[in-house]
Amino acid sequence: MGRNKALLELGEVTVIERVVAASKPLSNELFVVADDHEPYAFLDLPVIGDIHKGRGPLAGLHAALSHSSLPVIGVLACDLPFLTTDFLCYLKSQLGSFEAVLPRVEDHLQPLCAFYNSSCIKAVEAALRRVDLSMDAFHRDVNLKILEQTEWQDYDPDGTLLANINRTSDYERARTLFAEP
Repeated sequence: MGRNKALLELGEVTVIERVVAASKPLSNELFVVADDHEPYAFLDLPVIGDIHKGRGPLAGLHAALSHSSLPVIGVLACDLPFLTTDFLCYLKSQLGSFEAVLPRVEDHLQPLCAFYNSSCIKAVEAALRRVDLSMDAFHRDVNLKILEQTEWQDYDPDGTLLANINRTSDYERARTLFAEP
């Protein structure tokens, strides 16, 4: 995108404000993981930096797991403007005795719209030590539940729930959808 996706405006609010609004009813402990704190000051949330700098989203997951005092955390990308509280509640409810629950869209897992048990930190740390930085680097080491699209599609009648904003065309589509009555 060439700019901070979290701060793109959709209607009267930014994309990250939409993500925060969808997640706020699930927890009193909300925070942003980012190395640059300044852009997120307007959210009035703590901003936590990566412990392992320059290691991508896996380091962000590690920072979240390290910082949180909760036994289960939700991890959400900043560019998922169509998330709903109902879907997030459903996703969290599917964790059960698993260590992580992730939805699948077509043939892709969505590790940045998932819930993780705090016990995942050991496997995440092992992946970071191996310098295996993909978000699925630790999956084989945890008890993982994958939610197939057929299991959660009722929460996504428009097919946009997990649509993120990676390109200008994605942003333009989102703007059009939010402008529709």
